[in-house]
Amino acid sequence: MRKKKKIIFILILLLIIGTGIGYAKIESINGNWGFISIRRNRSYQDLMPYTEDTGYYTSEIMAKVKRIIINDDIGDDFTLPDNIQGEVMNVAADGTDSIRAYLVPNADDSTKSDMYIIANGFINLPTDSSNLFANFTNLEEFVNPSRLIADKVTNMNSIFKGTKISNLNLAAWDVSKVTDFASAFEDVDMVELNIVTWKFNAATDASNMFKNAFVSNLSIGTMEFDGAVNLTSMFEGANTTSIDSKIVAKEKLTGTSMFKGMKITTLKLDNSEILGNESTIEDFALNSEIVNFSGDNWNIPGISSLANTFKNSTKLETLSMKNLKLADSDDYDLSSMFEGCSVLTSANLSGLNGNTKVNMTKMFMGTSVLSTLDLSEITGIKVLNLNSFVKNSSTINEIDLTSLDLSECTDYHDAFVGCEYLLTVRVNNTYTEPTPTEEDSYIFKEVGTTIVTVTGEEPSSGEPEQPEEPTEP
Repeated sequence: MRKKKKIIFILILLLIIGTGIGYAKIESINGNWGFISIRRNRSYQDLMPYTEDTGYYTSEIMAKVKRIIINDDIGDDFTLPDNIQGEVMNVAADGTDSIRAYLVPNADDSTKSDMYIIANGFINLPTDSSNLFANFTNLEEFVNPSRLIADKVTNMNSIFKGTKISNLNLAAWDVSKVTDFASAFEDVDMVELNIVTWKFNAATDASNMFKNAFVSNLSIGTMEFDGAVNLTSMFEGANTTSIDSKIVAKEKLTGTSMFKGMKITTLKLDNSEILGNESTIEDFALNSEIVNFSGDNWNIPGISSLANTFKNSTKLETLSMKNLKLADSDDYDLSSMFEGCSVLTSANLSGLNGNTKVNMTKMFMGTSVLSTLDLSEITGIKVLNLNSFVKNSSTINEIDLTSLDLSECTDYHDAFVGCEYLLTVRVNNTYTEPTPTEEDSYIFKEVGTTIVTVTGEEPSSGEPEQPEEPTEP
């Protein structure tokens, strides 16, 4: 008890002392409250927004800067260095000298410069920070970005677009008021980018945010959006190692081509929710180079189609979308969802559920090395079409469809054409034998009520057939 009283006394004392030298602030570090930050009372100065050929944003200066250093506590006795290139620039939004910038030669490259941005107080990023550092085409290093205060910013459109900063840690930035993140990191080339603490709740536009970005290590937290938001091409063409996040959209989400063409080893988006009506993720990861994808426990009642979701993702090896909750619909489209995923070996869609009628045309067509397809424990899913369902999936030997309601399926044409090793297809008693035609070389043939085998020639032993010896005339 004495120890607790002593700790409380010390905290109160620090708060009292803090009010004398500025203020004391109890902050949260990684969600753990109790870190005490004491700062002396300093003023807040607003940095100049981007305008062409104004202040330190002349094209000549931007092309020279290799490094930006932020110093927000220079003191009243600060002395400028002797090797300044050009003039000292006033870069405060109010036109005063409360924030100054100057260039000095870069130590490693005499053709480039280091830019110092200095103030005797906190430096606020401008409310409109669009393109703020985008045109620094040779910018490779950003020192002390945490000393910039971001909590007034509402627009970060293209703020770092096209930069080549090696390591950028922006976890300290409060971006909770930002509505526009569009193209913020488009075309960047970075080793590490840390925005794991960023809150996207106010965002209305994050389209192209990481489009064609190369970031070896990208740290990003939950992407939660309170209102309608545009995520079109958010990660299209981006290249990184892994992402472990989730998407929570409470209103309409427009997410066409969100991960289209992306290059990534592991993309994990478990527990994502897309709740807004008329939301779309059309061509979600079309033509991507995702190797492993996990989207377990998705709740997406706002989405009406998953057609072409991973179509032609030719690097995709494993996929898990367990417990996927679909919208109630009489015409839900899953066609070509994994078509052309030529190295996909296992796909787990167990627990798929909804009060939904679905089109599964070409859903797994061309998955030529698929060996494991888990469609177990599916509830409420009524299949309308299985045309070319696993066509040319030449490795798979058994498919279990017993969790699917096939009572209204009218088209099985070419469902299993090219599946040379497929011997058994399991169905339940909702299955109705289709009328065979000459075109349907692989059609269901009922055996009992639950096991259906595929007609056609017996698979070969796996050894290639030897051509017959020519006969003597």
